[in-house]
Amino acid sequence: MHDVLIEFRLGVLSYPLYTNQLYIGQNFHWVVENALGFAAYLVYNLRKEVQVNTPLSANKFAFKEYVTSFPQGKFYTE
Repeated sequence: MHDVLIEFRLGVLSYPLYTNQLYIGQNFHWVVENALGFAAYLVYNLRKEVQVNTPLSANKFAFKEYVTSFPQGKFYTE
């Protein structure tokens, strides 16, 4: 059951629109698939941020969770 919940969560995370001006209108999945270096850069920049209760913060940390859920994302962000 736990694996099903993880897959569902990752499926949900693949759909939010990404709001950076460079890739405006693209979803998390597209950015990870087409701009992994940029995705890793964004996750790296989150290392000192603390999650707060705002939509932007939630979006940033959801993006981090999504990127690091893939082996390539973990490799490039460590």
